[in-house]
Amino acid sequence: MIAKSSSVVMDGLHPRIDEIIPIIDEVYWRELGYEAICTSARDSHSAGLHPLGRALDLRTWTSPDSGKQISKLTRKRLSYRLEDAIGPEFQVVTEPDHIHIEFDSG
Repeated sequence: MIAKSSSVVMDGLHPRIDEIIPIIDEVYWRELGYEAICTSARDSHSAGLHPLGRALDLRTWTSPDSGKQISKLTRKRLSYRLEDAIGPEFQVVTEPDHIHIEFDSG
């Protein structure tokens, strides 16, 4: 997984998030042909699970630097593939311009 820039804080992620990063990459390679790009981890969000290292936001562009979003249908399919691969402990949320993945163990 690649951070989109140095502003994305990837250190200090929850161990369960760290464990699924290779799985996320595998799904991205299979579905989109490139490694997942994280647009937010422990940065930029003041509330929720991001500051706790329990959430990631992932780019959903047609290529790593295209700036063009994949179709809604492709984003939905990618979300379903991620859900299947990482399991029920994680919530995968399809947003209009990214995919949000979180680990909320209660």
